Amino acid sequence: MNYVLFQQNVGQQGLFSVQDVRKRFPRFDTRRLVEWQQKGYIQRIVNQWYMFRTTTLAEETLWWTANRIYQPSYLSLETALSFYGLIPEGVYVFTSISSRKTQTFTTPVGTFLYRHVKPAFFFGYQVMRTAATAAAGSLPDRPVLMANVEKTILDYCYLNPHLRTVDDFAATRLNTSQLRHQLNRQRLQTYTDLVGGKQLSHRIAVFRQYIDHYA
Repeated sequence: MNYVLFQQNVGQQGLFSVQDVRKRFPRFDTRRLVEWQQKGYIQRIVNQWYMFRTTTLAEETLWWTANRIYQPSYLSLETALSFYGLIPEGVYVFTSISSRKTQTFTTPVGTFLYRHVKPAFFFGYQVMRTAATAAAGSLPDRPVLMANVEKTILDYCYLNPHLRTVDDFAATRLNTSQLRHQLNRQRLQTYTDLVGGKQLSHRIAVFRQYIDHYA
């Protein structure tokens, strides 16, 4: 297999799996991947996923990578909180929700953390078409799955059981003015009722007290 031909057929997305390659080239010899890594053309990300060295590592590319290398998953928790401007600092780990087991991948392009939830909890995300993913022309189409604001809060409360009081929430330094502006309280309550559970319902009730008190 000629590398130039390979890149022309597979390289548009930047990230690819062995399965992606075999869909295009059923008789592909995977020893070429080892050869191209040694030559610095591509790099192994995790498992059977690879990325071209020429891929621009924009944040949106890394979000899309997080979605693809461990499926099903959607971005949430600190990554989504940062995206919505709800926490003051940037984040250096890409955090996601998955119905598969909790997993962390430390890769050459970043650290990807996946927190497990039961399948019934896997909802409340949107397909984002950001400036890069929606652009016309030669840019690849990389739709990104990310929790909406309400599901981000629900995920955060669900996976942080130590949040029991208003002071506990205050210590998280969430941007309460942004929360009041962006949060759909009815949707948050609908999500909470859908999931159920006394402890989570109590935690959400305390969260609502927190944003009312501090905003």
